[in-house]
Amino acid sequence: MTDAERLIKARSCFPHIQEGKVYLNHAATGPFSSPVKQALNKYLKDRATDNIENYLDLMGVIEETLQWIGEMINAPAQNIEFAPNTSYGLNVLAQGLSWNPGDRIIIPACEFPANVYPFLQLRSQGVEIDFVPHTEGTFGVGDIEALMTDRTRLLTLSWVQFLSGFRVDLESIADLCKKRNVLLSVDAIQGLGALEIDVQQAGIDFLASGGHKWLLSAQGIGFVYVSDSLLQKLDPMLGWLNGPVDWRNLTDYDMAPYPDARKFRLGTLNGLGITALHASLKLYREMDPTWCERNLLKITKYARQRLESLGLTVYGSSDESHLAGISSFVHPESDALFSELNKNRIYTALRDDKLRFSPGYYAAFEDIDRAASVISSYLGG
Repeated sequence: MTDAERLIKARSCFPHIQEGKVYLNHAATGPFSSPVKQALNKYLKDRATDNIENYLDLMGVIEETLQWIGEMINAPAQNIEFAPNTSYGLNVLAQGLSWNPGDRIIIPACEFPANVYPFLQLRSQGVEIDFVPHTEGTFGVGDIEALMTDRTRLLTLSWVQFLSGFRVDLESIADLCKKRNVLLSVDAIQGLGALEIDVQQAGIDFLASGGHKWLLSAQGIGFVYVSDSLLQKLDPMLGWLNGPVDWRNLTDYDMAPYPDARKFRLGTLNGLGITALHASLKLYREMDPTWCERNLLKITKYARQRLESLGLTVYGSSDESHLAGISSFVHPESDALFSELNKNRIYTALRDDKLRFSPGYYAAFEDIDRAASVISSYLGG
């Protein structure tokens, strides 16, 4: 299949395109594809009439989804567990480690709040937070290293920054962390489904992500990855599914948690969300993640060129080695441009007074051209 044929196939799977909408806001929430909608409709029908108690049948979907997540990030499925969202996932790390007064955590000062509040809470235990200074949502490895001390235990950062779209150099950062014996935690929600990642090659200790953005799944479903070495150090919050269930002796409370990532499974899983994630991952795999990244980066470069030619200024780095799927633009009339695009059924985001574009892997030049035409007309071009 050629790239052109693959793009046509991908675009045919998204109903909003057929309705004439241009959706460029995947950094907020991704749209459902037709396969996801079909899978959810079947799930709802089962739970309503055909197979109300469907948990045993769902086990195959659960296991395959974990396997596919593992293949997506190059990790064993036993190191992955579902989480309702990124914030919850990061709290698994923040609350699972034993902290001592004077321990230090490094966080870039341009992070989305989901990757800040779980660790700020640790100040009550005497943990100190060191914020990495940034320039328009960008920073270097040296900026991180300058903050490291003998008491630094953790660096937590986003793979892709939510506003600047700055993709960090994970391998160089991981090398630094390994050298200084510092754990590396990654908020991957703005990268997964847009870009490819290898957690083992990148040397990541902990990764959390939701599935409702670039992974084009439901809200309220995500996952965590925990490396082998960290898995043994994290204490789980306890529910009733952290370990094997003895259905004959449910009031025997002597449960031993699983030795793998299932020990973070507190209770009943989000079957509807997992069904959506399974269907979206199936489509992503069919489209080929390598092609998805290649097409998205091509569209992102084109969007930056087109909008800069109209007088908008890119916020952040122009270095293509740090390029991802997010582009934010500075303009005196950002609010008005955002409203004008909405009126024309072109959906973007307004964040910190900046116009943010985040197309999906199925985007085409024509989507950007439509947006550029509306902006040009409004600005009198």
